[in-house]
Parts: sequence; structure tokens; C-alpha cells
Amino acid sequence: MLSAEHCGRDKTYTAWQYSRTNNVTQNHIGDFQGFLSTAGFNSDTALWTGGRLSKMIPAIYTGSYTDISTGEFVRGGNYPAVGTDVCYTGSRSGNVCSNEVLFTGLTICYSVTQCYAGITWTSQRSSIEAAGNGDSGGPVYQMVAGKAMASGVISGIVGGSQTCTGDPGTATRNCSPVALFAPVVAAIGSGGNWGLSYIP
Repeated sequence: MLSAEHCGRDKTYTAWQYSRTNNVTQNHIGDFQGFLSTAGFNSDTALWTGGRLSKMIPAIYTGSYTDISTGEFVRGGNYPAVGTDVCYTGSRSGNVCSNEVLFTGLTICYSVTQCYAGITWTSQRSSIEAAGNGDSGGPVYQMVAGKAMASGVISGIVGGSQTCTGDPGTATRNCSPVALFAPVVAAIGSGGNWGLSYIP
């Protein structure tokens, strides 16, 4: 499973579950392995391996943050070009599309010791909140010829306020129309040993 590296930072080799229950055997999605950066730099992508789930389907939710029935199968991967749009599907914000790619290949620092390369900067065309706290690691995708192509994972936001789409804002939750993502290709790399699972 691919997600945001900052979600598991300083917790390498710890076991993760997909729900808050204590049934580790049934809910184990894998152990955090740290950076997946075969492209030669540290991007905000990391790998979880060794999960005990019977299967993981390459699909994404595309409905509201409470909708667990609306989705799309991932049909492949791509690297969105400047001027094109992507969709974010965060666990708390839900599905928000029309996020224009403004810059690619950026190095972004969230703190003095937490910098990531290869980041893509987007801005929501209607100025609604695209993502916020709690959405990190969620899928970023682009619809190409009616098929969902994996583009990356949600990395962070710029600025923000307590106005949020989906799950309402709180004193500890900020959201922003300007969102950042770590591209899938930055993790996989052109010469790496990883591939993207997809449904034809």
C-alpha cells in the first residue's frame, strides 16, 4: 500500500490497521516501511507491506466523505501536466475535483527537518477547499478518457481556514483550496522495481 510518508514518520516497522478496533489479525494493512523513493529523492510517499487482509482492490472512493459505495477502479497511473485538473479524495473532505496543476517538481518543507521533493502544487478552480488536515495519504487521480488514473497521494495544504468540505472544520482542522500532492511516479521511478496494480 502506498500512502504519505509523513503519516508514519518516526514509526518505521510499526503495524497499521484500517480501523480503530483491536483486531490486528483481521485489520492489519501492513507494516510501515518508510520512504519509497526509487526516483532518487525523498518524496512524501511511503510503503506499507505484509498486511493480513485477504485482498486489496485497486480502487478509490469518489463520493462524499461518508460514502463507502461510490468509487472507480484505478486503470493505470499518470503524471498530470501543468494546466490539467486532478481530483482529491481525502478521508475527511471526500471527493473534490477541478484542482488545476500549477507547478510540478517542487521541494516543499513542512518544517526545518521535514522536506519533500517532487511535489505538485494545485489550486481549486472554484476556490472551494480541496483538502485539509486528516486527508493526507489519500488518493489523487485524474480522469483520462473516462478512466481513473492514479496521480499521487495527498501531501499537504497551503494556508487554510476552518472552512472545510466534507467533515466540518474544527479548532484542529484547517482546509485550503491550495493543495499539494506527491506524484505516484516519484515513488515508482522509471528504473525502480515497483509497479502500479490496476484493473484493465
